[in-house]
Amino acid sequence: MSSRVARRSGLAFVELLVVLAVVSLLGTLILPAIQRSREAARNTQCKDNLRKFGVALQTSPHGLK
Repeated sequence: MSSRVARRSGLAFVELLVVLAVVSLLGTLILPAIQRSREAARNTQCKDNLRKFGVALQTSPHGLK
């Protein structure tokens, strides 16, 4: 007597939960790094704008006297 085991294709519910947990864990690790890099870019841009403003004041004939 041979019994056939029915195979189901697709993901089981537990596998889906594990995948969602891994994805959310990776998201919580990556988001703070992205925010830090954006803040560093804003900081660099602000410093560069201040430098350009200082150069413009020094080279302008109506600048600081």
